[in-house]
Amino acid sequence: MGLCKPHMNMVYNKISSFLSYFTQAKAFVSTIILAKVDRIILGDVMKKIIIALSFLMFIVSYSTFSFQVNAKEPDNDMVRYALIRSLSPSIDKALTEIYKDATEGIPSWAGWDTEIVNIKQLYGIGGAYDVKVRVHPYYGPHIGYGIDEITVRVDASGQQLIEYKHIQDV
Repeated sequence: MGLCKPHMNMVYNKISSFLSYFTQAKAFVSTIILAKVDRIILGDVMKKIIIALSFLMFIVSYSTFSFQVNAKEPDNDMVRYALIRSLSPSIDKALTEIYKDATEGIPSWAGWDTEIVNIKQLYGIGGAYDVKVRVHPYYGPHIGYGIDEITVRVDASGQQLIEYKHIQDV
């Protein structure tokens, strides 16, 4: 008993579509298997890459942190010494006037041994300021003259010597 030609074509189409489906399924399964293999292989590689990147990020963040030490706000001592040093022309002028008759000559002074007594704000924020400092002048190898108080006005035009007086002899 044989199949007629229309039935033969139908069977052939069914077998062909089955084989096509089977081939696609086989390709899909092989893709999944390859993906699993790649994931396993890449998993180890990815772990190593992630560990290396984490280590690198740790080192970079540590070195960045070490550079930010200078980026913090200045401490009070630094600001105080900067202010005192900025007043040095007026302090030198006052010491020249106070000790103009001294036999040892004009004394030296040190910023670290100078105190800010007070700062008076005259015209609101950004206006003029009167800064009073207490200086311990010396001559030679730090032989003290005494203690002097000097007031300097600081404004937009610069600084001017307002008042100076010798407070105490040593």
